[in-house]
Amino acid sequence: MQKLKYIAQYIKGNSIAIIFSIIFANIVAIFATLNPILVKYGIDIIIGKNEIDQNEFFMIYVDKIINIWTGINSIIQIGIFIFCFALFQGIFSYFKERLANRVSQRASKRAREKLFKKIEYLPYNYHVNSNCGDVIQRCTSDIETVQDFVSEQLSKIGEIIFTLIYVLIIMSLLNIKYMLISIILLPIIFAFTLNFFMKIQKVFKEVDETEGRLTNVVQESITGIRVVKAFSAEKMEIERFDKQNSDYKDRIYDLVVVMSKFWSVSDFLCMTQFSLVIVAGVFLAMNNVVSVGTVIAFSSYAGMLIWPIRQFGQIAASMGQALVSLKRINEILEEKSESYSDGDKKPEVNGNIKINNLTFDYTEGKKIIDNVSLSIKRGQTVAFMGATGCGKSTIAHILLRLYDYKKGSIKIDDTELSEIDRKWIRENISIVLQEPYLFARTIKDNIKMGRIEADDEEIKNYSKSAVIHDSIDAFKDGYNTMIGEKGITLSGGQKQRVAIARALIKRSPILIFDDSLSALDTNTDSKIRKALREDNENRTTIIISHRITSVINADIIYVLENGKIAEQGNHYELIENEGGIYKKIYEIQNNSYNEELA
Repeated sequence: MQKLKYIAQYIKGNSIAIIFSIIFANIVAIFATLNPILVKYGIDIIIGKNEIDQNEFFMIYVDKIINIWTGINSIIQIGIFIFCFALFQGIFSYFKERLANRVSQRASKRAREKLFKKIEYLPYNYHVNSNCGDVIQRCTSDIETVQDFVSEQLSKIGEIIFTLIYVLIIMSLLNIKYMLISIILLPIIFAFTLNFFMKIQKVFKEVDETEGRLTNVVQESITGIRVVKAFSAEKMEIERFDKQNSDYKDRIYDLVVVMSKFWSVSDFLCMTQFSLVIVAGVFLAMNNVVSVGTVIAFSSYAGMLIWPIRQFGQIAASMGQALVSLKRINEILEEKSESYSDGDKKPEVNGNIKINNLTFDYTEGKKIIDNVSLSIKRGQTVAFMGATGCGKSTIAHILLRLYDYKKGSIKIDDTELSEIDRKWIRENISIVLQEPYLFARTIKDNIKMGRIEADDEEIKNYSKSAVIHDSIDAFKDGYNTMIGEKGITLSGGQKQRVAIARALIKRSPILIFDDSLSALDTNTDSKIRKALREDNENRTTIIISHRITSVINADIIYVLENGKIAEQGNHYELIENEGGIYKKIYEIQNNSYNEELA
């Protein structure tokens, strides 16, 4: 029932189209089931010259209709009726299919929009732990699978149900015993189909999951092609792809085996049932229990019974695949979105930050930040240094409310961070990541993402502050230069500087460099820091770095170790601390620099 609820949710909002589709399916079924009655009349009454059995009211009505046009040959009249019925059946089938496709297209469009919106609002932690290729497949392939089922199979279910009802009614009215013989194997066929439906869902689930892993391998390899080429890792990637491709092939083979077994057995049962109808009909006709016309009509109706049952097998397979896809789609839709109701304050943000006894862990019992307390005043430049995993970037993520803290306090201008609206705090903080993401758009569009209303003059000014203007100006199309996916047409330093320009143009009171100056040469790094000092605008700047030259001018430097503040002070104070962590880093980097000069 829950799975059928998924389908109802998917097609929700198309009530009128669905109602008319059901009506048209009913009309199609009516015209389809009338033709064998006409054939029976032609064989028994016109050709056989038999009297009309008064119990067969179908024959009475057909006879009345045929005798209206006495000037036209009865056989020709029957042919005209059969032609018209077939014509109307085709017309209403067309409208039924058209409505079904309209429903599927509208539903798929809405589902894609709903799914993408949901993905955008899922917590940062979900994206960190999710498989990108699998998520992409759910947004594309799984949606298309459901769309195909709705457009091609769902509309047939109504037609099949109506056809079965009308055929069974007509057959029972013609001869109840013959009808029972004609459906004797149908319960077995139906039970076999139901069993197939249950099995096929499991196989489709395995196929979908394997395809998701295969998609992820392709996505990762193409996205990281520069790394693949740089490390001559083509063979390794091909082997990884071949392994997933082989797994996918094996799952497809399992699917083929299950479907082949079903079609072979169901064909045998269906043909056996059809043969019973013919043999029983001949026997009953020879004993004058039924007429020849009735045998012919039952043969047609038997086909109408067998066709839906066989068709239901195809529908069951398609439905099984669609339900698996719907479940995978709903797994994302049922994920808890990032909460925007746990903080609704929108205070003026000036850049004062006070952290008191902050403790945070990603995994229970493994502290990333351990009882950290510090204070940052508006306009200060503060730096965090320390080994990988010491909690430097985690502090930046917490300030952006990408992760929520449970122990301790963080106040932004005297307002608890957890009480501030997530979107509001993110609008007031600019961040430049260690690996900046640039979109496959123009350079101008990437920079304007910081502030969409920024004009060309502002874009140029902030690009100059980020020391990227001259590089952009050297391109043929300047700021209108299209860059590849993830900025692949730019060098690492150029990408970093475009990202810095994007952050600066936002003009946020708090600016964070999350180890994002490491891709720059020392001279460019120095120019950017100088530009930041000249254009500070009382902006609070937080620099996370491993490089001494990037933090040397900071008002205060916090050295973290195992989630705790091990040292703090400005550059000159820290290098006086013999045996201190900062002093050791300074000496190592200073000696390395001197060796390079030598």
